[in-house]
Amino acid sequence: MDIASLISYAKTAQGIYNFFAKDSITEALESIGGVHLDAAKNTINKINFASNPMEAVNRTLGHLEDTQAAYMRILKSNTILVRNWYKHKKIQIEYINVCCLIAMCHKFLGDGDQVINLILNDAQNVLDGKHITSIQKALWNAPGSSINPVPIVNFISDRVTATITGKRIIPDSEVIKNFQAFSRTIRRSYITKSQIQLLIDQG
Repeated sequence: MDIASLISYAKTAQGIYNFFAKDSITEALESIGGVHLDAAKNTINKINFASNPMEAVNRTLGHLEDTQAAYMRILKSNTILVRNWYKHKKIQIEYINVCCLIAMCHKFLGDGDQVINLILNDAQNVLDGKHITSIQKALWNAPGSSINPVPIVNFISDRVTATITGKRIIPDSEVIKNFQAFSRTIRRSYITKSQIQLLIDQG
């Protein structure tokens, strides 16, 4: 599940509720992977049986925030950028996906727009490459650097892998377009905690 798939859920309280209650979030977590996301998936799988679904989503949010922090450490690693530019790009996209899921959690929990704006602005900064340190930029632009060919090599390599596995490479332009559409949708949707609680009570 990519960012584009989240847009329809983010429009209404019923959509946000369905995203968490009808296993759509499990699909989204499986598409990203990672240890913390496995923990989030285990927590969210119990939402239909939980005495307090709000608390289950809150615990899931904690796991997603742990994942976000772990991804940021990877993104700031000089080694990853130097040795595997494409992996850096892949983690960058996954970081943005996790931020979108965090925003969905905050909507479900009825948190204010200020929190959601902070999360989305953080994702936008990563999308814009503002997470790249001055050291990483210096390595990238160093005269005679062997780093510059890496994007091309990894891109070609990944194209071959994608052809074999049937997985599609998502271009940056599509990630940007989908993220911007998601941001607009979730910021405009008026969803309150009481609306979500009513849907929980109704089962």
